[in-house]
Amino acid sequence: MAASLDIICGMRKKHSNSGVIMLVIICTVFVASIVWGLMLVGSPADALAQKLDEHRLRDIDELHWELESHVASTGSLPETIEEIDTYKRFLDPRTGEPYTYKQVHTLEYEVCVTYETVTTGNSDAYSRVPKGDYIDRSHEIGEVCYTRVILNTEDRGNIIIR
Repeated sequence: MAASLDIICGMRKKHSNSGVIMLVIICTVFVASIVWGLMLVGSPADALAQKLDEHRLRDIDELHWELESHVASTGSLPETIEEIDTYKRFLDPRTGEPYTYKQVHTLEYEVCVTYETVTTGNSDAYSRVPKGDYIDRSHEIGEVCYTRVILNTEDRGNIIIR
């Protein structure tokens, strides 16, 4: 009877150890899966930074449309971004500050934005803005300034403006 009790206790001991080992293996696989997933798709903070940069790129395009409309109605670029009725739309999504804008020449302006991610040249790296102009949307982390020209309709072509 004592021998059978030792066998049962020994089995429990072995069963108990194998349970701990199995738990360690499951936890290791679980943690490794999470780490691998984050490496594959990035962290939530990376995804947010990417979305904010996409918002900034859309803002640059929309600002160009607004500036074209302003030039069409007034004949010149505004001296400040505040002269555009919708300028409050053109605020950095993270800081809430307006983008840096300045008139360079009569129909040439510069707008600067601060990016949080890197975008390299790919099929989505170019943005088609009004009437056939293209802007190179690839950028590094940090402030990037774009100099753009509002062209007359007859002067337009498929050009890249940086």
